[in-house]
Amino acid sequence: PFSSTEFVFVDVETTGLDPKVDRIWELSLAFSSGGTLTWTFNPEIELPPRIQTLCHKENFDFSPFPLFKDCALEILDCIDGLPLAAYNAKFDRNFINAELSRAGYETLSTYPWIDPLTWARAYLPKPHRLGVVAEHLGIPSWDTHASTGDAIGGLQVLQALAEFMPPNLDTLLYEQRNLEYQYLLWQNQPKKKSQHPTGNPPRKRAPPSMSLSGPSSTRENQTGPSSLGKWSTT
Repeated sequence: PFSSTEFVFVDVETTGLDPKVDRIWELSLAFSSGGTLTWTFNPEIELPPRIQTLCHKENFDFSPFPLFKDCALEILDCIDGLPLAAYNAKFDRNFINAELSRAGYETLSTYPWIDPLTWARAYLPKPHRLGVVAEHLGIPSWDTHASTGDAIGGLQVLQALAEFMPPNLDTLLYEQRNLEYQYLLWQNQPKKKSQHPTGNPPRKRAPPSMSLSGPSSTRENQTGPSSLGKWSTT
């Protein structure tokens, strides 16, 4: 079953919303087989005041931490070719790919990406913010806007939503593509308040040409400054 498939849940904290100009300052990997890894980076640009407040990083000094490019190979080695997951995966994927490109590495665009937000929109009532979905599924709250907590919480949300997902990864990704296509159609249609309370529009298959939205051993919990250390979500 899908619940037994090994994968890595990814979460990033960034200086803003535009991967072309903004940077990742924290990245966490939560492994479905157990264990988490977190890296803190020097983003080389100042965190905007609203991000400092949101993430409790007022006057935080990032200068002692390494640059993303100095940890890129280590991060790729830890991912080790496994399927990836992220809540509102487009956001995390685009930022990680931008950082990898700057560092001179291949991106993660060819990796399979599972997005629990897509499945939450299809099967759960609004709103679909990560913390709200977790509460709806009976998952204890955590310190949001910190990548470690969001990666672990996101992993738990994905595992709880697995009951709605096909057991085969390829079939899951195909169905996920169709759900994203349905949501796109629904977004562009006039809506009444009584329509689609879960955000799940009538089932229509995506065109075949539409692209997909897109761990081998147990890791110990580690965190450190250097080594081993969206669709809208509203």
